[in-house]
Amino acid sequence: MSTTPLGMHLLAAAMLLVASSVLGADQNPNSTIDLLDNWPRQRINPRRSDAERRPAYQRVPGQLVTPPPQVGASLPVGDIELQSFETTQEYPQSMLNPVAMIASPVGPPEAWWVNAEYLHWWIKGMKNTPPLITTSNFSDGGRVDATSTRILFPTNTLFRTPGFGGRVRFGHWWNTEHTEGIVGDLVALNGPDERFSITSNGSPLIARPFFDTATASQNAEIVATTDVPSRSGGVAVEANSDLYTAGIAWRWQLGALRPARARPCRNMPASFQFLPSGDIRLDFTCGYRYARLQERLSIYEDVTIPSRSTRFDVEDHFRTTNDFNGAEIGLNYMHHHCRWSFALQPRIAFGSVRQRTRIDGSTRATTSGGTPIIESGGLLALSGTNIGTFTRDEFSILPQVDARFGYRIKDRLTLTLGYSLVYWMRVARPGEQIDFSVNPNYLPSSNPFDPSPPTPSGPRDPRPLFADAAFWAQGLNLGLEYRF
Repeated sequence: MSTTPLGMHLLAAAMLLVASSVLGADQNPNSTIDLLDNWPRQRINPRRSDAERRPAYQRVPGQLVTPPPQVGASLPVGDIELQSFETTQEYPQSMLNPVAMIASPVGPPEAWWVNAEYLHWWIKGMKNTPPLITTSNFSDGGRVDATSTRILFPTNTLFRTPGFGGRVRFGHWWNTEHTEGIVGDLVALNGPDERFSITSNGSPLIARPFFDTATASQNAEIVATTDVPSRSGGVAVEANSDLYTAGIAWRWQLGALRPARARPCRNMPASFQFLPSGDIRLDFTCGYRYARLQERLSIYEDVTIPSRSTRFDVEDHFRTTNDFNGAEIGLNYMHHHCRWSFALQPRIAFGSVRQRTRIDGSTRATTSGGTPIIESGGLLALSGTNIGTFTRDEFSILPQVDARFGYRIKDRLTLTLGYSLVYWMRVARPGEQIDFSVNPNYLPSSNPFDPSPPTPSGPRDPRPLFADAAFWAQGLNLGLEYRF
């Protein structure tokens, strides 16, 4: 059988094709041509949790702000929106690194938040309040320099028990990256109340001491005694303190850290959208701070003198108000890990405080069947000396710090427990505005002090005091925070 040259060539090509197929079956399959060889393969650690192995846009819905280049439509599957896109050599790694695809903020994804807290705080007591009530044997008359005299009030620093109040914090992010926003807070603290009262029908002796500037010696007004003329009555002291503060500030992100390989969250509810595993951020705040401290100390005295058939009601009132206005700067450190969070906020405000002291007093004398006589002036607050309203402005500094732990009960609801400290320089306090020096010549004519004072003369005592001191308030906070 003859074969043409063309047939010989076709036969040789067929034999080569069969030989290459037989030899290729014995080769390593990894050496074959694969169209996906140039596509990067994702390495999955079998020890990682199922939640951590999900793509980032499934673990944190709504955080995919800048999606990768995509061609074609999105394919919704249940509640997860899967993206279909065409790959080119220009974006091989970014598509398989879910963290690199996210331009999300560090911290909770919600743009608004509000936090309500219960405050259990202590405040600095008033140490410089002079002796207001004393007792002694009848011959010493309650004077503070006498050996038998004992001070009944105050025996300790005033305002030693804690007060209670509330605080509301709020905030809002202006942009989707959560790098700029506004924050504010309102605080109302009802400080501790101080109350003391004592009555006597004459024994034991009760007196209100003072330094007599007319005789340059210690003296006292007798409230109850069995000596002639006998007296009966009592003295009561009331004091309270209230603190209010409010602030608003702009907030900027200084730095943020989201660890790429942090410990995964375990046993997290499926409804939780925010699953942080170590988010850290540091912000700067700058704004305005207002604060007000209102305090009062009042002394009530009632004396009945049977020989004069007269009852005397004497009152002394000392009230102080401090208003602070200033600029405030601070830092805000936040750390989120799974359900737990920690926040630290040191701040300091610089500004002016207006100190306003109001002193008032009165004496009411009521005789049997007679018309009551009411005069201005008591014992430590007298007309023509220190009664009135006195104001001055001082430079002041108001630093404060807050530390707070949080535990997420729900995805957007967090239970918080923290500690706060507020320090305020140069405030006027009522106990320190009391002048212990008194000139009896300026006492009202109907005052129970015996003998009855003559026409006012001599030094105008007591005098208004412009004493200021530092003030602080500190304590524990318990609250709830909601984000939306």
